[in-house]
Amino acid sequence: MGDLADQDRDRTPPAPPCFSAAHPATPGVASFFEKHLAPFAARTAGRSLLGDYEPLATSRNGLVVLRRRYLGGDRSSDICVYDPMSGGRTFLPSPPDIRIRDRKASEYGVSYMYVLLTAADGIGGCSFLVLAADFTGLRLHSANITVQTVSSDNADGTCPWGPVTMAAHPRSQWYSVQPHCGAVVLRGLIHWLMYHDYEDFHILTYDVGTATAGSIELPKHSLPQNCKVSNVHLASSPDGRLSLHVANKLKISVWLLRPAGAGAGDDGWSRHAVIDIAMTARSLTPPDMPYYWWLKEAVEFASSGARSGAILLRPFTGRWPTDNVEEEEEGEEALAVLDTETEELRRRVIKKKKHITLFPYEIDLEARLSAMKTF
Repeated sequence: MGDLADQDRDRTPPAPPCFSAAHPATPGVASFFEKHLAPFAARTAGRSLLGDYEPLATSRNGLVVLRRRYLGGDRSSDICVYDPMSGGRTFLPSPPDIRIRDRKASEYGVSYMYVLLTAADGIGGCSFLVLAADFTGLRLHSANITVQTVSSDNADGTCPWGPVTMAAHPRSQWYSVQPHCGAVVLRGLIHWLMYHDYEDFHILTYDVGTATAGSIELPKHSLPQNCKVSNVHLASSPDGRLSLHVANKLKISVWLLRPAGAGAGDDGWSRHAVIDIAMTARSLTPPDMPYYWWLKEAVEFASSGARSGAILLRPFTGRWPTDNVEEEEEGEEALAVLDTETEELRRRVIKKKKHITLFPYEIDLEARLSAMKTF
């Protein structure tokens, strides 16, 4: 798991794609990202691609879904499915029957979301499937989500999107999608974390094969009082189970959803671990932050890896202010990388630059390298 740098080329000259390893932080992985993957992406047009496009969905199995930064002109290439390892790119138009009203997530949720599925998710013989979901129907009496998909089998550049399907789910009526948590895909079943009034949560599911919606309730008594939306995160464990992460001050609770009939509690969840990050969090305190500040504030989840079991945490979310705006936009940001299996927590420093954003990129490096031909 690492980061791929995305840069607005209209605001600053595009730099070569920058890959940085986050987990595992071994010299071999770091060297591969820096000395092999980044130069290869630069040679195969990744530099201009990431200048014109921005991330649209969580990366999956080494693939990234991108969206044209400024829409207009030829709409047949609004979306791009990009493989940095091979340089492969497939361009797609926007879904014709789902009107995209907003381009970015807000603090109050999102009205639409894209999800990437790959062959490993059981989608048949195609290499990828992109699903667009519109949640605006949850605010209507019908309480449905609108879905449209396109796969690599029919991505011919004309109008490859399939017909619109609607899935009603009254349980999710008036609920919003957690704006900073991507969808979790497990064996063709998509999971979204939903919330209402910042204290009522559940998980909305969508089965790609049957085009039906369902829901999973969160474990009982798993959320602290006055829990913020950003303190709850949905992910998957390395062994392919749905996992829920809850931050309460400087403690992270990890819950795993057990298979049916596997001896779990009434709600199917079991608490896997409670990880105290206080000691490492102290080392992340900004030099100018008062001592009492970190005691009152908790952490927020920045992102997670779908298969690595790693979570990126952003501590001290009280946003201790500085007088220099430029200083806040550029400089270094300290994050914490938590391995939920080993409970190891380590410090990671990100160098921030104007108009450049980092988004998670995850790949099974061993599997991809072993599958490559040797010349």
